[in-house]
Amino acid sequence: AILLFDVAAGNGSFAFSGAPLWVGLTPQLLAFDLGLLRGRRWGDGYASWSIDVPNFPALAGLSIFLQGLIADYGAPHGIAATAGQRIEFFAPR
Repeated sequence: AILLFDVAAGNGSFAFSGAPLWVGLTPQLLAFDLGLLRGRRWGDGYASWSIDVPNFPALAGLSIFLQGLIADYGAPHGIAATAGQRIEFFAPR
């Protein structure tokens, strides 16, 4: 499984192996290999983690866009993708 992070959203018009991409494909694009997902059979895999977000006021208003991709032999071109998601950072309280 791969998790993509970008600073811009995509519109789904570019596809990777048949899966529409909802990240902007900017030079800041990061891809993280999540390895094998936990789960007992095809279709119920998952991954979770937690990260510390620093109390850094410059992050306020920053949006990050992400999307997951995974090899899926049942998908039309062998790749399944999540819908695009947005994370927005708010000012510290």
